[in-house]
Amino acid sequence: MHTTIRQALKSDKDAILTFVENAYSEYGDVLQQKVLGRWSWQYLDNPCVDKEKDSLTILLAHKGDQIVGQACMTPVSLKVDDEYHTASWGTDFIVLPVCRGEGVGKKLMKIEVNLAKFMIGLDMPVITRKIAEKSGYKYLDTVTVYRKFVHLNRSLVYRYLMKRTVRNPAKNKTAKMLCHIFMFDRVFSTLANIFLDLRNIFQIEQKKGRFDGYSGSKKF
Repeated sequence: MHTTIRQALKSDKDAILTFVENAYSEYGDVLQQKVLGRWSWQYLDNPCVDKEKDSLTILLAHKGDQIVGQACMTPVSLKVDDEYHTASWGTDFIVLPVCRGEGVGKKLMKIEVNLAKFMIGLDMPVITRKIAEKSGYKYLDTVTVYRKFVHLNRSLVYRYLMKRTVRNPAKNKTAKMLCHIFMFDRVFSTLANIFLDLRNIFQIEQKKGRFDGYSGSKKF
């Protein structure tokens, strides 16, 4: 059956959410609920979205009446020199497994790139990156990300384990058992927080020592 691609409308919301729920089910409940939880903010309530338009910044691939793929664009404000432009952040790009290998992703990406004046992508899966490169995406300079963990909770540890093991059923089952039976998420987060507290105290003391070493005055 021929695949058609169109821009989504606000009236498509329920159908899109049903598609998202089905499409992300293969990646586990955590990612599925994460995508569903932020959907309205990204594509409806986002301050960069043109509220007067009935269309959404989402492309839908159809086979008959069924949605089989989507390419979403989260609008963001991009500053170039002294000017601000509305750019599109490529997000939630996915095609149903039954249609992969049929060129649906390439069609979605090609139209997506042509629609946006500025298109940004980051942290793509390998297959998505390959499609993006063929569609005209270019690598920019490396972006350095700095993280400082201040506090871990068991929920964060559990979500991380589920995300890391979602593609390996055996590891995923083991991770769930460790958390549900042996409370690994609680034990790990507690020990990690003790370590983080000690590290932070040590770093503060180091800074105090450096400041004390430079205290005083000098007359010329």
